[in-house]
Amino acid sequence: MKTLIHFHLIIITSVLLSADSCNDNKNTVASSTTTTQSSTTTTNTTVTQEPLPVNPDPVTVTKDEGGVRFSASFISIGEGIDGELHKQFVQFLDSYPKKIACSPASWGREGEKDYCLALNELSATEQTEFVKKAKELLSKSDRVIMKENSKCDHGTWPQIQPPQQEDNYRLVIGFFSIGEGIDTKVHEVYKNFLTTYKKPIAFEPTKWGREGEIDYCLKLNELTPVEQEEFVKKSKDLLIKSKLVHVNENAKCVHKH
Repeated sequence: MKTLIHFHLIIITSVLLSADSCNDNKNTVASSTTTTQSSTTTTNTTVTQEPLPVNPDPVTVTKDEGGVRFSASFISIGEGIDGELHKQFVQFLDSYPKKIACSPASWGREGEKDYCLALNELSATEQTEFVKKAKELLSKSDRVIMKENSKCDHGTWPQIQPPQQEDNYRLVIGFFSIGEGIDTKVHEVYKNFLTTYKKPIAFEPTKWGREGEIDYCLKLNELTPVEQEEFVKKSKDLLIKSKLVHVNENAKCVHKH
């Protein structure tokens, strides 16, 4: 009898232990599954983002020796530069919304000059707009050479003059006669123009004939290149009224001794 009872106790104990073991295994599997799912969820929700592209800086001009953003060269083909277009370009620069720094360089005997513009006063967009407008204006003439982002051939030179000789002048005015004397009325008007000009002008009257012929040889060193252009224009406007006056630029004073 005791043996039978003991046998029953062993069987019951084994069943109870198996049940506990089974529960432990279920818990372990459930825990493992939950961890795996959690890990999978975490992996699926993690997004690797590529860095956004950075806009490159605007293209800048490499300023080599003499390099400028825009240059305009007024050239001559035997009859001087395009004076009317040059006047328009000077007005364009003077009236531009932002002040443009420029120092025109004279380099020839027929009024040739270069405008070499760094345009540092303007942003990249404003520079593009300026160049577009300048080209639209200057393309009217075949006596203007334009370049962008390049060396300015004459721009680094000081104001270049023909070989320095005693009688080399910026402007030479010659009052001459054809048998009846010079045009005294226009002569008096021009003398008054010289003596009352807004800046004192040094001049050297040179008498050379028997009928009152006289030259006015003007270096105009008192004026800047732009002011010289203005002075020359005003002189021509006065003297064009007479057929007895010669006007020469960058010439010798041939009657001076």
